[in-house]
Amino acid sequence: MNGLLGDFFGTFLRNRGAAAGLAVLALVGVAAASAGLLFPYSPWDMRGAPFMPPGEMEFLLGSDSLGRDVAAGIAYGARVSLLIGAVSTVVAVLLGITLGAVAGYAGGVVDDESGGVTEALRSKPRVIAVARNHENIDIFGNGAHDLTFRAPMSTDQLHVGMPDPFRGRREQL
Repeated sequence: MNGLLGDFFGTFLRNRGAAAGLAVLALVGVAAASAGLLFPYSPWDMRGAPFMPPGEMEFLLGSDSLGRDVAAGIAYGARVSLLIGAVSTVVAVLLGITLGAVAGYAGGVVDDESGGVTEALRSKPRVIAVARNHENIDIFGNGAHDLTFRAPMSTDQLHVGMPDPFRGRREQL
């Protein structure tokens, strides 16, 4: 392939992590698309003894606590997961294109306000992480803050996109 698309795929496939991720996604996609052929029975059917090890009878990955085929459950579950991911991506792209086009066409206040909303939504995890470093916040009143605030804090080292205005000043707060 020549041109821009060829350059993209050439660069993409030189990255081993990206190539491995594409291979795993392709494998999951093929398993999900062919789930009905690979497993002609329902993943909810109890087909064997509980906790059968992988390779026993017709169970590629063994059976669960109710004797259901684990591989069939993964293949059929991948269908739902990939469908949710595809639909949410399409909705986000359509919504983003529409709102961006309206903001760009209207300009002025509409453009400024939509940009402000976008920046506010993008900064939410970082603001929570800064607040968490400042004091121990327990919004549920039962110690559940550890579960709620650990995920945003784990993105501290990921500085993708907009610069972090609080970087280097967290200790001062």
